[in-house]
Amino acid sequence: MDPGYVAHGKTFARYIDLIESPGDCIKHALKHIKNDQRGVTVTYKPIHDRQYAAYERLLVEVPELEQELAECSKAKKRVIRHSLDRGHSLARSDNTGTLKKVVYHWIDKQGLVVPGTTPPSLADKTALGFLNPTTAKLLCPCKLDINAQGVREGLEANRLKKKAFPLLFFADYKFDATNLDELCGLLRSLLLLWTYRHIFTSPSSAITSKSRSTRSSNSTLSGFKEVTYESIAYAAVVLRSCLSATDRFNMNDTEYDYADCYDQILKVLHKECDAGENGTRSPAGTALMEFWQRSVFGASGVDDEDDEDGMGAILDAARAAAAEGAAEETTTGNEGEEPPAA
Repeated sequence: MDPGYVAHGKTFARYIDLIESPGDCIKHALKHIKNDQRGVTVTYKPIHDRQYAAYERLLVEVPELEQELAECSKAKKRVIRHSLDRGHSLARSDNTGTLKKVVYHWIDKQGLVVPGTTPPSLADKTALGFLNPTTAKLLCPCKLDINAQGVREGLEANRLKKKAFPLLFFADYKFDATNLDELCGLLRSLLLLWTYRHIFTSPSSAITSKSRSTRSSNSTLSGFKEVTYESIAYAAVVLRSCLSATDRFNMNDTEYDYADCYDQILKVLHKECDAGENGTRSPAGTALMEFWQRSVFGASGVDDEDDEDGMGAILDAARAAAAEGAAEETTTGNEGEEPPAA
């Protein structure tokens, strides 16, 4: 194993793609490149397009990888792929392991425990999920009412669909259909925000947003200074897995389709937050990403390009005023000059 590529594999899982393994992405990308070099026209499947796009993003984070893959032996290529895949897998287990130690206490802290029931912090992991009233309420799909007859039992037995996002992801753990300005509260829950900070800044900054840690955070080590769609989706599925009754996080879990949840989050974020043809985001999408950027990186992390009180806007205004003044002086000076002789 190459420790450097193991670390890059963790970054790949957290920031680039949790579903596709980096090793598979490299294997496909090398075939893709070889076909292009030979002039072979191939119609690739959507999964292959996704893998190639992930490979290109990996090269942005690890620029030296492209040349190393072009020059190294087949044995070294295998080491690189296996090391990246090892890191990709470790990211999930590392983060769920540390998060489980604190997330149940966060639930207690927010007063979310259903009265008269065992708090998740005192329950065995295998007794959580839809077996525990508190975690069942948080995991309940937003289209269902956990208190309705047969719903909790149906979810626990996998008789009811769980495709709709759990209330765990929503502000105040409620689906507010009237709050369209904030996408019904989607991806604004405190538990999700604290999970993100726990993973990407530091465990000590999760609740306070002010880190007491002397160690570099995952975002600092990876060179990321902004919240990405993939990192939000990563935090969401890790959090959801911690509240389930499954002892270990498995993307192919029979209880819940984590891959579908991850992809659904990305799809929603791209739809709501990507800039349209006119180059601007929707107000709701802009507000959501500003919420995340400000909540994780503080006021300095929010783009102030369009803010008249931002320093960039102030400097632009000063330059514009200076240019206007210079233009007026030139015009005034020209008015006092004699026209040239014929």
